[in-house]
Amino acid sequence: MGKKPLKQTFSELTISTLMIASLICLLLASAVIFTLFLFPYTQAASWANHLVQDGQLESFTLLRYQQLRIPGLAGAALLALISISGLIQWRRLRAYLSNSLSNLPDILRRFRCDWVGLLRAFRQFCDRRIILAMLVLSAIAIALRIFLIMRPMEHDEAYTAVIFGFEPLHNGLSDYHFPNNHVFHTLLLHISYSFFGANEWAVRLPAFIFGILLAPFGFLLAKRWYGLKSAWLAGIIIAALPALIDYSVNARGYTLMAFFTLLTFILGTYVKRHNNLAAWLLLIVSGALGFYTLPIMVYPLAILYIWLALAWLIRDYGSEYHGAALIKRTLIGGTLTAILGLAFYIPIFRNWGIRSLLANPYVEALSKETYNQVILSRFQDAWQLINRGLWPFTGLILIIGFGLSLIFYRRITNEKIPLQIVSMVTIVVLVAVQRPNVLARTWVFLLPLLGIWAAVGLVTVFEQQRNSQPHTRRVSPAFILMLFWGAFFLIGGILYNIEQYPVSRPHIGEMERATLFLQKHLQPGDVVVITAVDDAPMWFYFAKYGLSRDIFARNRPFKTAYVVVNASDNQTVLSVIRARGPDRGFFDFSTQQQLTSIGRQQIYIISANQEALQKAYPDIRFP
Repeated sequence: MGKKPLKQTFSELTISTLMIASLICLLLASAVIFTLFLFPYTQAASWANHLVQDGQLESFTLLRYQQLRIPGLAGAALLALISISGLIQWRRLRAYLSNSLSNLPDILRRFRCDWVGLLRAFRQFCDRRIILAMLVLSAIAIALRIFLIMRPMEHDEAYTAVIFGFEPLHNGLSDYHFPNNHVFHTLLLHISYSFFGANEWAVRLPAFIFGILLAPFGFLLAKRWYGLKSAWLAGIIIAALPALIDYSVNARGYTLMAFFTLLTFILGTYVKRHNNLAAWLLLIVSGALGFYTLPIMVYPLAILYIWLALAWLIRDYGSEYHGAALIKRTLIGGTLTAILGLAFYIPIFRNWGIRSLLANPYVEALSKETYNQVILSRFQDAWQLINRGLWPFTGLILIIGFGLSLIFYRRITNEKIPLQIVSMVTIVVLVAVQRPNVLARTWVFLLPLLGIWAAVGLVTVFEQQRNSQPHTRRVSPAFILMLFWGAFFLIGGILYNIEQYPVSRPHIGEMERATLFLQKHLQPGDVVVITAVDDAPMWFYFAKYGLSRDIFARNRPFKTAYVVVNASDNQTVLSVIRARGPDRGFFDFSTQQQLTSIGRQQIYIISANQEALQKAYPDIRFP
């Protein structure tokens, strides 16, 4: 054999040198991190201070040290494992890197071809009839939501908007003191707020848009799984289901997660049959964005990847895969989805630690006793979720349709593994292991899928009867049934709009009227005292009318206090002050007077106890 070309030899030498240098750097970095976090904070801070010019790294506080210690040690262990393994197997690693670099042009060329193939498959699937159906369903979804988008702000959405969305973007994307922050939704809400201001429709616009998209994308998935009739009924159910209408006009991230759930299942269904790198990339990104919106995206992601793994196990996949190719793609795709999803949260991990996301009080396991006490009520809440609205038996009909989709499963789809069963088993196992305080809104992501499965079950009954009694008819019973159930759910959505419109029509609600009343009376130095659940909506309306939220600050001197009391919530002036106001000793209660009553809100005025304030704040001067 002849000698290798000088250029190839130099290239291999360069790769080897860079590889060994990188592995040594990783090993040194892991040693530094280990050293930093294995010692007490005082010693670690002393070393960290040498990293800055002034000798005082102020950001490395005791709290920050405690938040970073466990993930830092875990990361250092991982870096050490990677570097030591790489140094031991450096010849094999070098060969792998050299081979990957030489194949990179082919990989990029294939990736471009896969994009073209994916777009071609989408255009072929979405013919003129499909596009028209998607537009019609989008129009129905808009019509059933647009009249509710201006309803008065509720507490959770107002809190999300004011505390996270209205803040500078770097604050909103790095603050997780409360899991109200559905971070990707916060990003979109901030953009909408920046363009359109603090208006009800503007802060609800992201949830509204994704809520509309659920109907056409649910139609696409149902069409791919079950055919046109079931897809039409599924699209109508998703467009008209009161719970999905409600969350589409609520400035939270639940409709975003439901959309990403549908998108991941659309892409997952495609990659099960086609070894397409572009589709796998989109699947990874959509799953990570869903997780970046809400960590409970782990439920649909677990369902999807378990389904793909089972499909490989029983060889229910496309001919483009050979051997273990599908399971490799599934493992790599799931891993990259988790890595990318967690990487999005790095700013939050830096400020609040990893426990703020994965072990906060809303997701950590309940004790067995508490869990057994609350689980029944949580099932009842979920049942109320699918029965929301005036139309009777909606939830029962959905469950019946779901059951029929299981009974007739083998006759209605070519998929060998019933995704309904995979979903139920996965959710039951995860909930049983985790034991979370699983609120009803957790299952919003499942509602479009339930609509799809119910649709195919309700239509399939007559499809089976038609097949058992064949004779020529211009209109099939399944088509008539699809129209009947479509009208049923559509009327249910209309009735829900009629029920909600009196309090949702464009008008000034009681909290907004209270804000306008206070705007007329507030003077510099005054304070407003209000507590949950009315505080966040008032913060929103203060922002809407350009009033400063500093007016609610409790630790400052004031001249006059305006106390907002919700009598229907058993509040009193003293209870509100005790919860959110300055110390009660700063009030002169002999001056207490009720100014007005606006709906449930009673507004009181109380002068400050100037003597107490002057003792606490000796530098202030009262007129």
